[in-house]
Amino acid sequence: GGSGSFAQCFVGTQDFLNGASGGAGILFREGATGSVRLRTASDSLATASGNAFEFDFRGDLTASSGTQNIFDFNGTVNQTSTAGYTGLFMDITETGTGSGTNLLVDFQIGSTSVFSIENNGITTLTGRLLMDKGADVASATAVTLGNDGNMFDITGTTTIDTIVVTGWQSGSMITLKFDSTPTVTDQAGGSGQLRLSGSANFSATANDTLVFQLDGTEWFEVSRTVI
Repeated sequence: GGSGSFAQCFVGTQDFLNGASGGAGILFREGATGSVRLRTASDSLATASGNAFEFDFRGDLTASSGTQNIFDFNGTVNQTSTAGYTGLFMDITETGTGSGTNLLVDFQIGSTSVFSIENNGITTLTGRLLMDKGADVASATAVTLGNDGNMFDITGTTTIDTIVVTGWQSGSMITLKFDSTPTVTDQAGGSGQLRLSGSANFSATANDTLVFQLDGTEWFEVSRTVI
């Protein structure tokens, strides 16, 4: 226990509560800023297949309607100026790893992984990836796509020379579906230029599509559909 601007709450064995080494338990700490910290009692974990922190939900979700949550994180963000936030942050320091698979995240159903991220960023998904279609975008010399999807209807007839790369990363893929008859220019020059099949301009008609992939500074055509 404690008082004032800093308080502690111990949960664990008697040894841990008395500060003896080797005790098991966790420690909640609250600072003056209102943050809450949780850490394990032990400084290291050496047992095979052990858990540094384990949450074992012992009950059953038995409702007949509605949605029940095992974990429910809620918070209000009311920032200004250049502030930013991360809803769930995890930073692992690797001073040494074994030869086994090292996962940052592993979501399982019935002991079968359905989504995992390895420590090198490799992501495995066993189900369908549901992507979104963004709002329509007007054709322009330099097209700026929204951050609301990876497929966009392109309206208007203005010639398209580039697609702005800001907000996209190398490897990103986009699909453009044309509602009208703009010309798409091959290698107009500059950041976001388009490299089209056959190094030739593309004269779109309604319902034609172009698929591009970004190499960092240029968009390379992957495929097209001409209706």
